[in-house]
Amino acid sequence: MQEIQVGNNTLQYQEAGSGETTLLLMTGWCQDDRLYRHVIPLLAEHYHVLQVNYRGHREGLAYDGEFGAAELIEDMAAVLDLKGVKQAVPISCSHGGWVNIGLAEKLGIERIPRCIVTDWAMNPPQEFHDGIKRGQTDEHWSEVRNHLYKIWIGGSRSQDVIDHCYKEFEEYGQEMWVRSCRVIEGVHNEWETPLKRIMALAPSRPVAHIFSQPATEEYEALHKQAAEANPWFTYYRLQPGVSHFPTLESPEAYAAAVCDFVG
Repeated sequence: MQEIQVGNNTLQYQEAGSGETTLLLMTGWCQDDRLYRHVIPLLAEHYHVLQVNYRGHREGLAYDGEFGAAELIEDMAAVLDLKGVKQAVPISCSHGGWVNIGLAEKLGIERIPRCIVTDWAMNPPQEFHDGIKRGQTDEHWSEVRNHLYKIWIGGSRSQDVIDHCYKEFEEYGQEMWVRSCRVIEGVHNEWETPLKRIMALAPSRPVAHIFSQPATEEYEALHKQAAEANPWFTYYRLQPGVSHFPTLESPEAYAAAVCDFVG
């Protein structure tokens, strides 16, 4: 990992591969480069890969006070400028999707011609909204996080998936977890659902959603309906994956889906 300075924030990034197409890899909240460790070598066979950690993500790196999705969008745009990247395809995980779509809107279709979001709950249930409210309290944040681990693992036997929850997520404590819940609640209040945020992207451009869970007919029907109404939207349901982290559970299938969409 290398370091780059954006204002008062020290960000970490890594690069691999080469080519005219740059894939900008971003995570969700309380995640870092370890999420993509199996995928980067596969994608680097075909593309230039630029993976960037969010501010405050990795111990000991300076960051500038309170921040949310808007600040992370500015950070990612600044990194692309500093690295001289003229055009990129942003790829995000979970609620990093808010940063992804916001970045695309900020920089325009010429610079961000298409986007990939990963396992981003398109239409979350009320239980989700109740959880992120409880996750902002001193009494319940840890309990909520542990409950989500079980949902995210989804019965997967992948040790990488299990360690990502019970070891890597654990490195991010109450401050970052509460911040993430607060920010996620705020963007949902503004846009209602991630699917509505994607559909509001202006101008529209190809967007793909890659996911494994939930593996229900209702969830796939939601995607089919969106794709039929909006030909620029597509999706890849990775089977037999069951977890919230296809980059760790099914890296070959995930990389194949990215190459299919981008290439």
